[in-house]
Amino acid sequence: MTTPHTSRPLKERQREEREQLILDAAEALLVEKGYHEMAMDEIAARVGIAKGTVYLHFPSKEELLLALTRRDMSNFIATIDQHLAQASTPAAKLAALVAYQLNAVFGSRFQALIAISQNPELRTRFIDQKSQFALQRQQLEERLTRIFEDGKVSGDFAADIPTPVLVSLFETTLAAHRYQQLVTEHHLTVEDLIAQVTRFFFKGVAAETPHERNPQ
Repeated sequence: MTTPHTSRPLKERQREEREQLILDAAEALLVEKGYHEMAMDEIAARVGIAKGTVYLHFPSKEELLLALTRRDMSNFIATIDQHLAQASTPAAKLAALVAYQLNAVFGSRFQALIAISQNPELRTRFIDQKSQFALQRQQLEERLTRIFEDGKVSGDFAADIPTPVLVSLFETTLAAHRYQQLVTEHHLTVEDLIAQVTRFFFKGVAAETPHERNPQ
């Protein structure tokens, strides 16, 4: 039986594979150098193709950035599900989400969104994709709701706090705009930041008891 992949013309498959390689190279350069320093000729060099070939796929750097962001958006929930599948308890799943979200702040997804927000034309065009953002948020909230509900049953989370409140607090805690400043100006590592945010969400700002500091 012929699969959908093998039934497609070879040139079409090669074009899609080359396009993914271009996006991969752009993603790496976006993290390394930022949007303004990312050059199309350097992307071409990393892929091993002529710069003109890059322009055949993406007429401009702006179009390339939008395509990269669309790809990242389409993979967002699938990536989250992979992280959740590796955690065995509701508390571990929530901690995995904290780590994933904060690592993402320093990755290509957040860098792309910064570049889009600073470019009025890109920002206007990207608003057209708000329905995809809304769908992603709904899917994320569904997963958070399930984690908190399961955690209440298992005793990981307080049963008397309404689940919508827990979901909203979690989303607010992971608002990204201040975290880069904490790392760059206060010399925190990303790992330190993840540990502190996780502790804050699970334990609040109350001081640890001697037993918590030195468990037997």
